[in-house]
Amino acid sequence: MTTNTESYSQKELVTDHVLLRLPVKSLFRFKCVCKSWHDLIKSSSFIKKHFNSESNRLRLMVCKLGVNYKKDLGERSLDMLGERSLDMFLLNEKIFAGCIPTNQRIYRCEDVGDFGCIYGPINGIFLLEKGHYIDNVRFAWWNPATKECRLIPRIHFEVQQYFQDNNRSLGIGIDLVNQDYKVIWHRTFWDDMTCDVFPKVYAAVYSTKNDSWKFLEPEHSHLCQIFISQNCTYMNGVYYWISTSQRFCNEDNVYFIRTFDFATELFGEMTGPPIPGEHWASLMLRGGSLAAMSCDGVTKAMTANYGIWVGVL
Repeated sequence: MTTNTESYSQKELVTDHVLLRLPVKSLFRFKCVCKSWHDLIKSSSFIKKHFNSESNRLRLMVCKLGVNYKKDLGERSLDMLGERSLDMFLLNEKIFAGCIPTNQRIYRCEDVGDFGCIYGPINGIFLLEKGHYIDNVRFAWWNPATKECRLIPRIHFEVQQYFQDNNRSLGIGIDLVNQDYKVIWHRTFWDDMTCDVFPKVYAAVYSTKNDSWKFLEPEHSHLCQIFISQNCTYMNGVYYWISTSQRFCNEDNVYFIRTFDFATELFGEMTGPPIPGEHWASLMLRGGSLAAMSCDGVTKAMTANYGIWVGVL
């Protein structure tokens, strides 16, 4: 009769009963024990197992973009601007009504006046955006657990000097066929010469495995407006946005769902929530399903009542 311990190989015992239960900080130290442990801990299969293990509990992370005003500057304009810093905090595991949660700062970045946005997470990985203008935007993958940051190469869209950003949306996800982390960037531009949206959709997809961008030719109209989601609306190899387009507009519903498949690198569309045109809407993931939040007034506080639509995919 064999015991549960005897039925495991030595490698399985180390992997399933020891290393998978350790925090990332400890794993970094144990990479130096031997080459086999180093290769195991660096492997994509182990990283996926560790991220999904029961001991790796989900924690809420809060991003705070603050301003440290300087009082000793001579010029009032500079005094008003001050210095901006970005802080990341982890909240404690148990949060309940009436409790003021403690927090743990895990990251701080000084002088981020042109910081754009944070997207994610996907398997614990975030995408950072820096810059605000057409040609100076940079992206980087960021892992807060390992404190590693990987810069993504620049991409240059062929646009005219009199173009301005009109609509821009970005999504991150995994190509499940090739196990490749990807970024999809979708943009339209305002033409100052014609005082109208330039009749072309610009899009590109970034592959982490190839470390390069690939330009795409979307077939949908440049009049399609894509809106930023409340959180990372990626599921099962596909990214989702809520969108509007003149082709879909009617009195009862002006919204539909725009999709992007990271494996085929194709855009798609599907029926959206029944939200009338006078309401604003925002997409999110809720309970493992796609959901939309809507309200009949853009000036209402976040504590106001909202309608929720849930679409199970």
